[in-house]
Amino acid sequence: GGSIRQERKQPSKAAIDRMMKRSQQDSSMPIPGTEDCEAWKVVVRRLRDLGPPSTRRQVDEEIEQSINIEADFWVRYPNSPNWALGTGFSTEAEFMAYMQAKESRR
Repeated sequence: GGSIRQERKQPSKAAIDRMMKRSQQDSSMPIPGTEDCEAWKVVVRRLRDLGPPSTRRQVDEEIEQSINIEADFWVRYPNSPNWALGTGFSTEAEFMAYMQAKESRR
């Protein structure tokens, strides 16, 4: 029971649909801490389960790589907004706008 760990929010169907479309042109992971990134992870796992067994190993490697990229991101930017914890942005575009605003305030 009483774990301190905050309940991570689950990405909306809209975000998952967005990432489904995106994955057809671009297989790279969105910026960590966005809803898009959370949705992307759902989509990648779904595609892995639906895909032919022959592609699974490749997808597993991509998932592994994205986990490392994400972990590295949080080491570098521990205070970055995190949508899953209720402090971040839904899309990469919103995140980029936030970062630019932050830079220009300096």
